[in-house]
Amino acid sequence: MYRISILALLIAAGCATPTYQPVTSFAIEPKIDVPQATPTGDTLGVRPLEYGRPYRQPIAYRDKGLILGSFDKYHWAELPRDTGTRALVDAITATRRFQDVGHAALMSRPNLLLTGQLRKFDLDKTGDPWKAQVEISLSLRPALESNVVWSGVLDGTAPLATNDIAALPEAMSQAVANIATQAATAIAAAQLPPQK
Repeated sequence: MYRISILALLIAAGCATPTYQPVTSFAIEPKIDVPQATPTGDTLGVRPLEYGRPYRQPIAYRDKGLILGSFDKYHWAELPRDTGTRALVDAITATRRFQDVGHAALMSRPNLLLTGQLRKFDLDKTGDPWKAQVEISLSLRPALESNVVWSGVLDGTAPLATNDIAALPEAMSQAVANIATQAATAIAAAQLPPQK
């Protein structure tokens, strides 16, 4: 009887142990190609994008019926905020409009400040084909003033080659590149205030 009880406990403990779910991490590699602009002596500090709770490492998806979910076993290799911020810095730097572009906290008094919010970083499964969708809002202003030089809400999308999660990294890389290009082009064309 004693042996049967121990055996029953061991079996029950084995059944109660959660099974390991391997996680696949996807990297994003946007290819930035922006036109060059007329250089200025201005410096631009970029703050990391703010983001909502769904946009952490697990991949978020949208489905019909206004469903916003996330995958348990598919994650981004890094926070979408970090990917988006870096793509913006790279694209704005590539325009050659500013003397220096970098993380605002690491710069000594930049002339201008770029802030923003990551609003979407999703696999959109509501249509056919599925698409990668990125949406950000951005504001450019003088660092020591509250007036806005330029602001906008930008949307970057790219269709997946197939309706399969494995096709998402390439499409999301294109969507991030699209939105970074839009932002950099608009910011490079903005009428900048005179330096003080």
